[in-house]
Amino acid sequence: STVYQRIGGGPWKRTDGSAMGGIQAQPLSAQFNLLQEKASAIINFGPENVGNVPATRYQVWLSGTNALALSGENAGMLPAQTRDEIAKLTFKYDFWIGTQDSFLHQQNIEITVPENGDTPAVTTSILTTFYDINDPNISVNAPQ
Repeated sequence: STVYQRIGGGPWKRTDGSAMGGIQAQPLSAQFNLLQEKASAIINFGPENVGNVPATRYQVWLSGTNALALSGENAGMLPAQTRDEIAKLTFKYDFWIGTQDSFLHQQNIEITVPENGDTPAVTTSILTTFYDINDPNISVNAPQ
């Protein structure tokens, strides 16, 4: 697949995806397979709608250490202190997969930084909803 990447306010550049890390440059199904291999827990919450779309919600828990392992050799390029901090994190992914089309319709990524001395634990959550999938009226031009 073609990946366009923009760093800061710079121009969009076409890349092979390698700068994004091994797992992110793979097809979604391969990414899910790798997550399953490294997961601490996988929970099937069963049917839930995303808007009007019937889906099944899955939750995947991943330790920071296993998240680094998913990055493969790219993790080795990080400074040791950064790797140590990532290893302390907890990742929780929620995926809503369409029951009729098997598309990813929604995902929530929650990252928790543990308590450290007087600093309380902090959790950040990013919810992304995908809609109008395969709508023939949508047209996207590649960045220049």
